[in-house]
Amino acid sequence: MKTHGQLIITDLLLYIIIITLITGIIIGFTYNINEKQSNTLNHHEIDTIAQNTINTLTMNTGTPTNWQDKNTDNIIIGLKHDENHSKLSYTKIEKLKKNPQLIQQLIPNNLNYELTLENSTHTIILTKNTPDLNKTNIYVKSKPVKIDYDINITSINSNKNNTTCPLKHNSNYNCIPYTINHEKLKNGKYYLVSDIQQECIITNTYDDEIKLKTNNNNPINDEITKLTRNENQTIYIHTQNNNNTYLIYDTHNIKPTYNMINDENYILKLKIY
Repeated sequence: MKTHGQLIITDLLLYIIIITLITGIIIGFTYNINEKQSNTLNHHEIDTIAQNTINTLTMNTGTPTNWQDKNTDNIIIGLKHDENHSKLSYTKIEKLKKNPQLIQQLIPNNLNYELTLENSTHTIILTKNTPDLNKTNIYVKSKPVKIDYDINITSINSNKNNTTCPLKHNSNYNCIPYTINHEKLKNGKYYLVSDIQQECIITNTYDDEIKLKTNNNNPINDEITKLTRNENQTIYIHTQNNNNTYLIYDTHNIKPTYNMINDENYILKLKIY
């Protein structure tokens, strides 16, 4: 028969076991709540980083505003072309592509991310850090943008100058005069682009002429040089008026296309994993 003291000890041990179990359950429950709160906070922080990154890239020019022309030390990135326009700068985009580590000014390098420019036909990856693609949570922020290519565009879609055309073209042609100088030929490249490839004629005021095609991805500087006899040479560009043709002057070695003229729509998209 158990003594009264043994019964008390047994009851105490039972109480201790019950209290220990209850305490363990409470601690575990509290830990789960704190873990969920911590994860929720992290989700919010990452979502904020993604949104702030898109806003910074599209709403700021960076510091200095021409940071794309500097080395990568002591600069702050931003893709906006200038304070007066909302378009993104092509040269700043290219600078970021060549120096993808610059995005870590805005995104911690312990996060997986991918920044792209997308349109209806293709996707351009600007920078990415995706060593672990098994993450279940993906945070996506995007914004529609247009791009300023820093090119000078001259339309050849008018026949109002045909009265001075050296070839005396009628209204079936568009003929415009354009002044060329040696400095511009040296510092940039000229291209002829159109919505449909066609044959064009360029002439000078000395009855010299050269025939060439639009949209061949090659600059026409050599052809223009052959027509240039003085420092400020006037040439004429002659095209048939059944399509849209433009003379483009490019100082960034872009190799412009017709789509660049028409303000092609893009989506700047950031994914954080």
